[in-house]
Amino acid sequence: MKRIKPFLSKIKDLTHVGIANVVGTGILSIFWMFLASVLEPDGYGKVSYLLAIANIASVAAFLGAGQTIIVYIAKGLKLHHTIYILSLITGVISATLVFLVQASIEVSIYVIGYIIFNLVIHEVLGAKLYTKYSKFVISQRIMLVILATIFYFSFGINGIILGYGISFLPYSIFLYRGFKGAKIDFSQIKPNVGFMMNNYGRDLSKILSRSLDKLIILPLLSATILGNYQLAFQVLIVLTLIPTIVYQYVLPRQASGIQNKKIKGLAVVASIVISFIVLFAAPIIIPTIFPKYENVLDIIQIMSFAVIPMSITLMYTSKFLALEKSRHVIISAAIFLLVQIFGIIILGDKYGAVGLGVATLLAAISEASYLSIINRVWYYSK
Repeated sequence: MKRIKPFLSKIKDLTHVGIANVVGTGILSIFWMFLASVLEPDGYGKVSYLLAIANIASVAAFLGAGQTIIVYIAKGLKLHHTIYILSLITGVISATLVFLVQASIEVSIYVIGYIIFNLVIHEVLGAKLYTKYSKFVISQRIMLVILATIFYFSFGINGIILGYGISFLPYSIFLYRGFKGAKIDFSQIKPNVGFMMNNYGRDLSKILSRSLDKLIILPLLSATILGNYQLAFQVLIVLTLIPTIVYQYVLPRQASGIQNKKIKGLAVVASIVISFIVLFAAPIIIPTIFPKYENVLDIIQIMSFAVIPMSITLMYTSKFLALEKSRHVIISAAIFLLVQIFGIIILGDKYGAVGLGVATLLAAISEASYLSIINRVWYYSK
C-alpha cells in the first residue's frame, strides 16, 4: 500500500491535467470544426490570420513568464508577483501598439486577456493545484465558445477574436487576489534574468513557429490555401494532446527533482499509434465532414506523423527546462522555425498545400533531432 498510494496520487494529478486538456482542447476543436462548417476556406484562413497576429503580440508581451513561474514556484522562489507586474506593463504596451498598427480593438483586448489568464494558470500549475487548473481551463474554453459564437453572428469574423479576448478577462479577479500582501522587488529579477530571457526566447520561437506561417501563407499563396492548412493544423493540435498533457504534468515535478521516465516513454509510444490511426482513418472521415476543403486530407495525413517528433521534443523540453538549460530549448525552437519558413516558401510555392504539410513535418523532425543529440552529448559529458 505504501507503494500504491503515491502511484495513485500521481495518476489522480495526471488525470486532472488530462481532463483539463482533453475537455479544453475538445471544446476548442469542436468550435473550430463548427467554424469550418459555416465559413468558406478563405474566411477560415482570415480568422487564423487575425489570431496569428493576436498570439504573436501576446507572447511577445508575456516575457516568457509562464515556464519561469512554474519552475520558480515549484522550487519555492517567490518571484512571480514581480514577474506579473512586468508582464502586465509590457502587455499594455503591446496592446496599444497593435491597436495603432492594426486598428483592431479586438486583438488588443485579446493581448491583455491572454496575459492575465496565462499568469493565473501558470501559477496554479507551479503550485501543483491541478484540480483548480482543470476548472480554470475548462470554464475559459466554455466562455470562449459561447462569446465567440454570439459575437461572430453579431459582428462577423472580428467578433470571434473579441470572444477569445473577453473570455480571458474574468480570471483577473484571481490575479488581483494574488497581489494582496505580495512583495514586489525588481532587484530579485536581475540574478534570474538569464533564465527568464531563455524562456522568453523559447516561447517567442514557439509562437512564431505556430503563427508566423499564417502570416506568410496568406500573402504568398491565398486565404483559401491557408484555410485548408489551418484546419489540418487544428487536427494536429488534437493529435498532440496526450504528449502535451504529460509535458504539463511532468515539468513542475521534474523541477522539484522527480523523474518521470515511464510516463514520458508511454507518451511517445501513444503518439506513434495515433499517427498510424490517422493515416488510415482520415480518408474515410475527412471528406465526409469537410467537403469544401479539397486539399486538407493530404495535409492531415502528412502532418499526422509530426506528432511523433513533437512528442519527443516536449519530453526533452520538460527535462531541459527543469534543469534550467533552456538555451537548448530556444535553439531547437529556432531550428523548427527556420526549417518551417524555408519549407513554406520553397515547398509551398512549388507544391501548394501538400508542400505546407511536408514543411511542418520536416521542421518537427529537425527540432526533435537537435534536442535528442544535445541530450545524449549532455548526458555523457556530465
